[in-house]
Amino acid sequence: MTFLLHIFLCGPLMIY
Repeated sequence: MTFLLHIFLCGPLMIY
């Protein structure tokens, strides 16, 4: 579950 949250939180942050 942590992995999915990490990608979901890091995803938009990396794009920004």
